[in-house]
Amino acid sequence: KAALMYDHKSLVLASFWSELPFILLVGMIFSVCFYFPLGFVAVAYNFFYFYLFITLNVALWTFLGQMFISLFPDAVTAQGFGALFIGLTGLFTGTLIAPQSIPQVWIWAYWVFPLHYVVEGLLVSQYYSSQLAVEAIPGGSWYTAMQCTGSPCYGTPYEFLLFRFGGFFNIAHLPWNVLYLVCFVAFSKIAKLFALQHFNYLAK
Repeated sequence: KAALMYDHKSLVLASFWSELPFILLVGMIFSVCFYFPLGFVAVAYNFFYFYLFITLNVALWTFLGQMFISLFPDAVTAQGFGALFIGLTGLFTGTLIAPQSIPQVWIWAYWVFPLHYVVEGLLVSQYYSSQLAVEAIPGGSWYTAMQCTGSPCYGTPYEFLLFRFGGFFNIAHLPWNVLYLVCFVAFSKIAKLFALQHFNYLAK
């Protein structure tokens, strides 16, 4: 940008296409290294979704970083706002605080911040069809919710997900998870283009 030799759209497209092979490769390496050791089933459908959400997650944070560095005048400020964003999206993922326990005044953050779509997609895509037996401990809240009358009492991983996340993590959301993450990545690129076109932090 400093040389003023290229159009802003060219810079955005170049940063996208140059990062894309890295993102796809990192997603595949991570998936191969972690999918099977985690004990997930060797089914193409499940592996594809695992790879897809890992890759979208890598793309999300890569292009968000580019967006922040374009929006702010220096790396320190960009890192500060990036850290704030990471902290908030981690807080409202649904794992630290169950979605059903998030106060109504803050529930918008659960739907807006993107990491919960990655976590939901990974969990429901792997456990929806799983027939693993998950034991409900007598006296526990899940044991009560399942209306168990004796021990041992078993449920499926997906049944536990529905209980743990109050129905917020649901297989019906899977295509919307993918769509939201793709749109968020696109938003980060559009925001980067806007910043390059309208903000000029170059020292004169």
